[in-house]
Amino acid sequence: MGPTSIHETSSSSTGIDQWCARRGSRVAGSMSSPEISHSLITPPTIPVTPATTTPIINTSYGPAMFLTMALLMKGIPGKQWIGKYRRPRAITWQMKRNMVNQLEREAENEYWISRPYMTAEQEFCHAAERRAQSWLKIKESRFSKFPEHKYIADHLSHLNTTKTWSS
Repeated sequence: MGPTSIHETSSSSTGIDQWCARRGSRVAGSMSSPEISHSLITPPTIPVTPATTTPIINTSYGPAMFLTMALLMKGIPGKQWIGKYRRPRAITWQMKRNMVNQLEREAENEYWISRPYMTAEQEFCHAAERRAQSWLKIKESRFSKFPEHKYIADHLSHLNTTKTWSS
């Protein structure tokens, strides 16, 4: 009588041949030792871990690296110049030149700011008179644009139709 299951240890060659036939293996034949036949009868176990159950290509734009996504997706999703996954802008020699000029200008400004023209005591209230004069000029220019005063008697004078010279 043959084995009832493929996983049972058997010295008969029919179980090994059946298992090899199902597996599509070319190694089939009679094995004399039970240890060798058991290793051929028992199918190899594949450990199932969360890493093997997740898909290889990650389409959620999550933990995958930018280079991997750029190579797998063959394009930039959405607008190519804005967003998290935008196309990186090429750095030209003009951009480098402008950045160097800007940094030089900032360095010169920091140099001049670090050396004040006046001390803090000299600077305190040094322009109070000039500021008062400029405020008076602004105030006068505002009042010059203001229209003349109008009285209610001037607005309602057309209603005095019953008033005579004698009264």
